Formats: sequence, structure tokens, C-alpha cells
Amino acid sequence: MKISQMLLREDFYRINDETLDRYYTEKTQNTRLYIYPQLNAIVTAKPSRKVLEYLLCEYSVRNNALKRILTGAYVGLCLSSYGCMSSKRITVHAAIDDNTLIYPCNRKYRIFNFSKNTVEVIPKYGFPQDDLQREIFFRTQNGLPDFVPQLISFTSNRYMEKIIDGRPLARISDDYDIYVNRAYNMFYEYAKDRKRIISGSKYAEELYALVCKQISVKVRRQETVRCIASKLASVVRMADEIMLLFSHGDLQTGNIWVENKTGKIFIIDWESWGERSIWYDKAVLMEGLRPNGIGSYCKNEISKEKEACVLLEDLIFQLNELETLPGDFGSDKFDEYLACLEMHMRGKKYGLSCV
Repeated sequence: MKISQMLLREDFYRINDETLDRYYTEKTQNTRLYIYPQLNAIVTAKPSRKVLEYLLCEYSVRNNALKRILTGAYVGLCLSSYGCMSSKRITVHAAIDDNTLIYPCNRKYRIFNFSKNTVEVIPKYGFPQDDLQREIFFRTQNGLPDFVPQLISFTSNRYMEKIIDGRPLARISDDYDIYVNRAYNMFYEYAKDRKRIISGSKYAEELYALVCKQISVKVRRQETVRCIASKLASVVRMADEIMLLFSHGDLQTGNIWVENKTGKIFIIDWESWGERSIWYDKAVLMEGLRPNGIGSYCKNEISKEKEACVLLEDLIFQLNELETLPGDFGSDKFDEYLACLEMHMRGKKYGLSCV
């Protein structure tokens, strides 16, 4: 989510001030920074070439040369405008050099220091820290595979790691399918060591209970959610057995990075790890569930039990995403998601008849 989208959802400038005031606490020095909502970047007046190269990589458009050229030109124009193309200028209490990039995210901030080749991840003011703490808990376990980036340091609610000298899979054109398969196979080799078999009826019961537990006042159509979950659970029950594995939870191409010189694959953003069906992560990465959504995923020729299981697991994921945002943030987006799911469920395949 870019700053341009956050401005529509939240009082971003106030939240940004509060977040950075808590991070930068030097009282003797100040630095003026500039906010570029479309680039999702907060930088100095004249950011370094390393900052420019990172953002050019971040916004490179796959499989469209013209868009790639235009996007690159826009990034370069913004960063060479000395703040003239920014939406707002701010002052922080620290001496910040041109090798710094502040990159706000949905529920956290990434602060890049290209001089030291590090990025620090910190909590976003006013947002729950549970997901960040959950990621730190996982990433400090022993015996993690090489595709999980190592932490340099951490506390209970922030961590530091090396900047990956590479590109997100979402921005790769050459050998894209090869990297997708490599990434999934690497992850599966790790995940399968923590597998268990469960009956379809038992798993359906567990998933339905989780949906009901996560329905909060932020869900405007609670009975519709229960009705959809009940219908999906009734299909999942038809499966004799379901294999459950360790799951990343959000294994989309933006969370998979390929190192430039080595081709080594790293998987980032571990806030949603847990246990899910063998089908879920593959649906996210390879079958269109994210970022394209339900309509894209359900075009695949897959069994009804598998589809229902993935949709029910994804409903739980979306409910959790909604709950981890403060106030009424996310309710409109969840309504859009629910409308897409309901439309699919009312088709011949499921014949949903919720009021």
C-alpha cells in the first residue's frame, strides 16, 4: 500500500509525524525531508543514487517496456526536483544523509540506510504491533532455512536486517516462471517437514470456528460472513483427508526477492505464518489468489473441496487483516472483498442463498 492510498484511509501525515518523532529523538539536529505519495518514499532534498536505484527497481514494470520507461522517468523527475514535486515537507530531529529512504508500509515502517546497507523495521504509530511481534518471534527461531533473511538485531517490536541487493519477483521479466517454481519448491521442502493429516470434517469445523471468532464490530455484514463460511465449510467436510503444512500466509511475488549477483531467493514479510492446507500458499503464489483476487483464482480447474478450503482460509486471512488495523480502517476494503466472494458463491457451483 502506497502513501497515496494511505492518505485516503487514514490521517497519514499526523501518523507519520508521530511515528518519526518516536524514532528520531535527537534534539540538537534537524533535517528537512520530503514526502512523495506515489513513490511511497520520504527522502532528503537530493537523495543519493542508491536511493534512486532502489526505487527504480521497486517500480520497474514487468513485461511492458513503455510503462517501464515512463515510470523510471517519473521516479527520476521526482527525486531530482529538490522537493518541488513532493506533497509535503517535514522536519525530523536527526542528522539524516542522502542515503536514507523512509518507506511507510501498511502497519509498519522500513527505514533504509544505504550507507550501512541496513534496513530497520519499526512499528507504525497507532497500529497494533501483534503482527510485527509475530514476525520477530518466527525469525528468531533456530534452524530457519536460508531463504529467511537473517536479523542483525531486534527488540520486542522492531528489527534490523541487511538490504537485499536484488529485485522482487513481481518485477522480474526474464526467467519469471523458473523463479516462481524455484521459490515454491524451496518453501515446500521446508514446509512439508511440519505436516499433519486431518479429516475434512474436522478441519471444516476448525475453520468455521475461527471465522466466527474473528468476526468483530468492524465487519458490517456479519450474518453474510457466517452464511458464506457455513456454506464453504459444508463443502470442505466432503474431503476425506486434508494435508496441513507450515504456511507463509502471504506468499505473493512482492514478498519473494531474487539477489542480483547470485540468483539466491529470499522470502520476506512473515507476519502471517501459521498452519494451513497444502493448497493455500500455492494458490497465493501460482494460481492468482493474490494480488488478482477471488475471480482470478476461481477460473482455475480445481476440485470444489480444494477451492472451498482455500476460500475459507483466505476469508480468515482477510478478517485478520481487518482486525489488525486501528479504528474502522479496512472496513470498506473488506466490504469489497466480501462482495466479490458473495458474487462467486451465488453462482451455480455453490448456490448461496444468504439474505
